[in-house]
Amino acid sequence: IRSCELVIGTLGAAIEGGGPQAVGATKRMIRDAAPGHPARQAAFTRMRALSDHHFQSVEAAEGMAAFAEKRPPSWSRSADAT
Repeated sequence: IRSCELVIGTLGAAIEGGGPQAVGATKRMIRDAAPGHPARQAAFTRMRALSDHHFQSVEAAEGMAAFAEKRPPSWSRSADAT
């Protein structure tokens, strides 16, 4: 149980530190792609398009720059509305 709590805590911290727009889009993709969801196949098609879109966003550029510069991302600088 302790190892599960550690994994969940680690994943939660990683998600919490992610770009707000990307986190929201990821949550929608996971929900829509769940087994048994009526729009599951369409969700996989949308996943690809959303992934391409978000990786080209200002938010993604800030995340990659922060990683390369070994600093925390500044999500307030990435105000593109997607």
